[in-house]
Amino acid sequence: MKYTLLFLFFISQWTYANVEVIKVRGEAFIQKENSLIHIKAKDKFENGTIFKTGEKSLLVVKVKNGQFTLRPNSETQISAISNSEITFVNLLKGQIRAQINQRESKEIKTIIKTKSVAIGVRGTDFITSYNDTNLSTGVLGFTGETAVVKVPEDELMAIENYHPEIVLTEFEQSDSITLSQGIFSQVFIGDSPIELYNTDPKQISALSDNEISYHQKNSDGLVDLETNFFITNDDENNNVGTFDKKDGSYIPPEGLRLDPLEGFVHAFKENIDKLKELQERLNTKIEDKIFRIKDLTSLVSKIESYYHYSNTGIEDHFSQWRNIQKIDLHQFILKGDIHHLTYKSEYFEWTPRLYGELYLNNHQKNKMARNYDNANFGGAFDFKAMYDLFGKKAQTKATVSGGFIYKDLKAKGSISYYAGHLYTSLGNSINYYGQKRVGLKIDLRFFETQESEEDVGHILGIHSFIDFFKNNSSSLRFKLSLMRREHFYKSEIFENSLIFKKFDLFRKTDFISTYSFHKQNDRESKLYQHLLGIRLERRKGPFLRYFTEVEYGALKTNESLNPINFSIGVKGLF
Repeated sequence: MKYTLLFLFFISQWTYANVEVIKVRGEAFIQKENSLIHIKAKDKFENGTIFKTGEKSLLVVKVKNGQFTLRPNSETQISAISNSEITFVNLLKGQIRAQINQRESKEIKTIIKTKSVAIGVRGTDFITSYNDTNLSTGVLGFTGETAVVKVPEDELMAIENYHPEIVLTEFEQSDSITLSQGIFSQVFIGDSPIELYNTDPKQISALSDNEISYHQKNSDGLVDLETNFFITNDDENNNVGTFDKKDGSYIPPEGLRLDPLEGFVHAFKENIDKLKELQERLNTKIEDKIFRIKDLTSLVSKIESYYHYSNTGIEDHFSQWRNIQKIDLHQFILKGDIHHLTYKSEYFEWTPRLYGELYLNNHQKNKMARNYDNANFGGAFDFKAMYDLFGKKAQTKATVSGGFIYKDLKAKGSISYYAGHLYTSLGNSINYYGQKRVGLKIDLRFFETQESEEDVGHILGIHSFIDFFKNNSSSLRFKLSLMRREHFYKSEIFENSLIFKKFDLFRKTDFISTYSFHKQNDRESKLYQHLLGIRLERRKGPFLRYFTEVEYGALKTNESLNPINFSIGVKGLF
C-alpha cells in the first residue's frame, strides 16, 4: 500500500532528520520500500519515515515541540517542520500518545490525520487511536484542554495536497470541540458528528502510565482504544467489563470479546445462554456504531430508496415545466450510483461512475401519471484538481456524462426509449474562511427526444453557491442558478435556494430546512414557484440514514396551485 505523507512535498526543509528515537521497548521498526529495519534509541530519521511497533512493544520519538509514544501494534508517520513548532502525524494504525511542550499560545501545533478524519489539536497530553477495520478515530485528553476540529469527509482525501499554512489557517478559523481532562471523543467516518464521553478516572490513570491524577466524580463508562467503542456504565448489573490496571486497556466481561465490526461476540461456548443475554445487553450500548465496512477509498456504491407523494403533477421536459395539473401521485423511487477512484495523485483525482434511477407510479388511470413511470441510466467521468489559490484551498472539478431515459411515452403501461442526453460541466470552489466555501460552475446539456424529429436542444447554465456559515453544529448555504434553454420551446430559468442544516437537533437526528424559488419564462407563459421544505435525517451508524421530508409551496401559472410533497425512505453507502 502506498502511504502519502501529510503535506510533505510542499516543504523542502522537512528532509532534515527532525525525528529522534529516545526509547524502544520490545520490537520497533522503520519501513523502507518493502522491508522492515530494526531501530534503537538515539537513531535519527527524516520526516516521512514510517514507524511500526510489534506486539507488546513501545516506541518513543522526540520532535522539537515534544514527544510521541507509539503503542503496541501501531504504525505512523511523524513530520516536524524544522523552522516551527508544527508537527504532522499520519496515524495509519493503532495508538499514539502526544506530549507537547506547554506554551501560552493557544494555536494549533499538531495535526493528526487518519483514514477517517483529520484533527487539529491544541493540547499538551492526549492519546489518539485509529482502528483500520472499522475506520474509527478516538481522542482522549489527559491534561489541559484539547481542541478537535473535524474536516468534512469530502475534503478529507484532498487535505494532504494543500500547503501546511493554509491547512493550519483553516483549522484556526473553524469551530472546534474542546475536550477537557478525561473526555473521550469518538469519530467514525461519514457524516457522524464527534461524540463525547466522560471516561472512568481510574482507567485514565492506568492509560497514562499512572502519571495523571484525575478525580472526575461522574463518568459515562469505559473506553476501548482498540476498537474506539465507548461502553457506558448504565447497565443495571454493572457488568460492562473492566480494564487492565497496568496499561488501562479495556477487558470485556468474561466469555465475551469486543470485535470492531460485530461488537460483543462470544469468546467461547460455555454458558452460552447467559453470554447471549449479556452480549445483547451490551451491544445495545454501541448498536449505532456496529457496521460493515467497504473499501471507501476505491469502490463506493450509493443507494437511495423512498416513497414520494405529491398533489401536483409537473412534467419536466429537460428543465421546461409543462402540463401542470392537480393530481395525486404516489411514487416509489430508487436511485443509485457506483463509482471508483481509479486514479489519485498529489494534485489530481479521476473517478468514473455509473448511475441509475427508477420511478414507478401506482396511479394508472391518468395518462399524465403514467408518464411518471420512467427509468434513467448513464455514466460519467469526474476529474478533480486540488491546489492553492490566493493562500486558500481550492478545487476545480470537470464532469462529462451521458445517459438515456426510458419512459411510458404512449401511456400504455410499458416503458421504452424516450431520450438521450450529453452533459458537461466545469466548476471551481475555494475555502474562503475556515470550512466555509464559495463556488461557481458552468454546465451545458444537449438532448434529443422521440417526441418529434426536431425535438433537439441544449441548456446552458451558470450556478453558484456560498456558505454564510459552516461549523460542527450547523451550516447555511445559498445557491443561485441561471439557465437558458435553446429549443423550439425557448425559455429562461432562474432558481435560488437557501439551505439550513442543524446537526444533532436531537439524538442522532439532523434537521434540514430549505427555501427555494423557481421562475421560468417561455414564449407562451411565465411560471413562479415558492417551496418551503423540512427534512429530518436519522443516522444508523455512519453509512445509513433514514429520512422524512415535507414540502409546501405556492405555484402560479395560468392558475394558482399549492403543491404538497411528502417523502420517506432510506439512503446509504453499501
